[in-house]
Amino acid sequence: MSKRTVTPRMIEAFRAAMLHGGISAGADALGIPQPSMSRTIADLQKAVGFPIFHKSGRTLKPTDEAIVLMRKVQQSFIGLDRAASWRSRPASCSRGPRRIFQRGRATHSA
Repeated sequence: MSKRTVTPRMIEAFRAAMLHGGISAGADALGIPQPSMSRTIADLQKAVGFPIFHKSGRTLKPTDEAIVLMRKVQQSFIGLDRAASWRSRPASCSRGPRRIFQRGRATHSA
């Protein structure tokens, strides 16, 4: 199985499938056709080199590796949320002047 690059779309599909309890529900949540979702999850499995889901009767269950991956994905999304909301803090939270470093020397900005 050759390794491929994991794309943001793969992570988005994986996260939706995990949060919504399956491929079809994840596809509905993203507004994409179920076959596209299945292909994206299959591509992710190839890229990471391990199965994401296994069949249990008529349903798919996440593998132990998928559960660990989901924890890491959720941590990343928490970090993204924090990065996106940093400007929503009041200006009074400013810590004063900042130093900007360029090529070994510091410049001062107010």
